[in-house]
Formats: sequence, C-alpha cells, structure tokens
Amino acid sequence: MAVQGNVTFDPLAFAEPVKDPEISEIIDLETGAFVDVVSFISGRRYDRLISERVSISESLANAPRYGCALCATPVYLVASREKRFFFRHSREDGSCPSVTRSLLSRDDIKALKYRGQRESLAHRVVKERIVRSLSADPSNEKILVEKH
Repeated sequence: MAVQGNVTFDPLAFAEPVKDPEISEIIDLETGAFVDVVSFISGRRYDRLISERVSISESLANAPRYGCALCATPVYLVASREKRFFFRHSREDGSCPSVTRSLLSRDDIKALKYRGQRESLAHRVVKERIVRSLSADPSNEKILVEKH
C-alpha cells in the first residue's frame, strides 16, 4: 500500500527501521563499538529516536557520533515517508558498497524525470493567461515568455 502525505505516529511506540537497510551496521566513533542498525532503531521509542536524530545530525559538523561500519564515513539518521528509519552517509563518493543516496545531482534527476515531456495544454493556457495579464499593465514594457 502506498502512503500518501505525512503519517502520524504514536510517539510512545517503538521506532521501526526500514526493511533491509543499506547500512546494516554502524560504528560508534567514540567507543569503537559496532552497532546493529535494526536493533539500534527498534530498541528506541519513536519520540526519543526523533530527539536523538537531531543530536546525531547536529554533531556531524564537528564530532560525528556514528560512522558506516564499512567505510567509516559519518552517518546520520533519516526517516522514510512511512516513518521508518535508516542511516545515510553524510557524503556519497562511491567508495562504499552501501549506497544511501543517488549519485545523480538534482539537475540530473530533473532531466531524467522530465526528459522528452512537452508542456501540457493546460500549462500553455496558463502561460498565455499570465502573458495577457502582464500585457494589460502598461508598466510592463517587455514581457519575455519562457521557451520551454
């Protein structure tokens, strides 16, 4: 079942990890202990994990608390739309077999998403209305219309 929008979660319930997380084990960078991610997440109440997530993210810049067990890159805790948690590398450089984000830039993703698509009729009609509206105001001397 696909989840639409935000999901309300009982703050006193135990947090849930994603199924089959890319990073299955992290290292506590202070103690050197290896930590199973599923146990780490599912052993904490949702409200407390949210608080800890903020602390983990804030520590990234100066003294990261956790790293990927495979590559030692600092990691932080994120949640899916379904409020299931997982760890993500702070930077993804391709050196780790655990890939937690796309290597594509935002512009690359947009190009793939909209490749070959034309403006819909509804979009063109709205653009024409905007141009007519702007043209009605004499203070708008030169109106440039977006080409695509």
